[in-house]
Amino acid sequence: MKKVLLISLLLLSLINLYSEEAEELYAKMFNMFINKEESDDYSGLNSFLTLYIPPGGKYEGMGTAFTGMPNNIGFFNANPSVSSRLNLSEVSFFHNQFIEDVDMETIAFTGRYNDMGFGFQGKWMHIGFTAFNQWAETESKGHYSEFVLKNNLSWNILRGFDFSGISIGFNINLAYRSVPDVYSRIDVQNQSSFAAMIDFGILSEFNFLKFYTSRARNLSIGFSIMNFGQEFIDGPDPLPTLASIGLAYSPIEALKISYDLSYQFNIHQNPTFINGKYNQVNYSFYQGEGFHNSVGFSMQVLEIASLHGGFLIKPDSPRITLGTEISFRKNPGEIINQEQDYKDSKNEYILAINYSLDLIPEDFLHRYSIELKLNLGDYQRLEKREQVQSLYVKGLQLYADDKITEAIELWDACLKIDDKFDPAIRMKELANQSLELQNKIKERETVE
Repeated sequence: MKKVLLISLLLLSLINLYSEEAEELYAKMFNMFINKEESDDYSGLNSFLTLYIPPGGKYEGMGTAFTGMPNNIGFFNANPSVSSRLNLSEVSFFHNQFIEDVDMETIAFTGRYNDMGFGFQGKWMHIGFTAFNQWAETESKGHYSEFVLKNNLSWNILRGFDFSGISIGFNINLAYRSVPDVYSRIDVQNQSSFAAMIDFGILSEFNFLKFYTSRARNLSIGFSIMNFGQEFIDGPDPLPTLASIGLAYSPIEALKISYDLSYQFNIHQNPTFINGKYNQVNYSFYQGEGFHNSVGFSMQVLEIASLHGGFLIKPDSPRITLGTEISFRKNPGEIINQEQDYKDSKNEYILAINYSLDLIPEDFLHRYSIELKLNLGDYQRLEKREQVQSLYVKGLQLYADDKITEAIELWDACLKIDDKFDPAIRMKELANQSLELQNKIKERETVE
């Protein structure tokens, strides 16, 4: 009963945000960050704008400040290198009611094998509409839709016990836009189109001003280039290519703060129609929507729940988001042991709910998104890590008892499981040096 009450209070707090008082607050925030006299002449000129829309989850909830976030399935939309660092394999289902009659559905899966990450994400936005003739009679019905499929692969290189490594990854993306012919009597170019693009990302983690005990690093830095490609149609509009640098920092274990600096540009010019045909595509650097910033936070407030929020500071279209993530595996008051939880987390499911408000000048646009995430477990990665640590400690005990050869055998077994476990590598080198020194002493004693 307590669990139901806590969840109800969290959801109710989000729903009650949209009120006259909240609108006045958001209006003040808009005026604080946005100069109404300045406008972005390059906004709205790109194709496949579905790429702009966050599917939901913490990626949307933290204001899309996600380029430096090291461990969440939202990486598909921010930094494709992160899949090689995920603690758990996951599958997620998202629903985002963007505006009235505009819905977007997303499914994503990610997994990891040693230092290689992989996964896919499918995102489908659909809009139903009806065309009427001059007598207000229904002439035709149809659906405008866009579908984007992201296929991910990444690697963590240079990983060791002391250094978290450098993750490098990419998405290969295919997209399709379906535009039905609602007015068959009007001869216009078919606007349905395919598009292809790639995403690239890099990320690493460090310890910086860390005042708590945890094996997880508390600072991560990432860089990504998203949506680099084009659509295949006569007179293509440029895709919204985006370069971002971001960081995520945990000043305390329960709190994560993130920041992204992003720059949207175009890799070819907008089409012009001259003498009955479109101009030839010229690939170069072209001005796009330019710079924007985003900030976000995530805080663990209960054993079963966390709160997150973010602010996208973008010319003419800032957005504020608040949300919660609730686990249905733990009960309030249960002792949380993160490492044991990774072992037991298979089939755990998590619900994430966001409330977003776009502070556009003309009107406030608010919407909700829902994510249901299922953890598929860590595929014995933590068990192997504990096995490595156990063999290493036993080797130390044998080494202290002057059983150097036996200790080296245990450290060899340790390195067969994880050949990048630096403590075992260092102790094995030290033990071999000790054996060499003992042999030299014995040889000298024999000669004498």
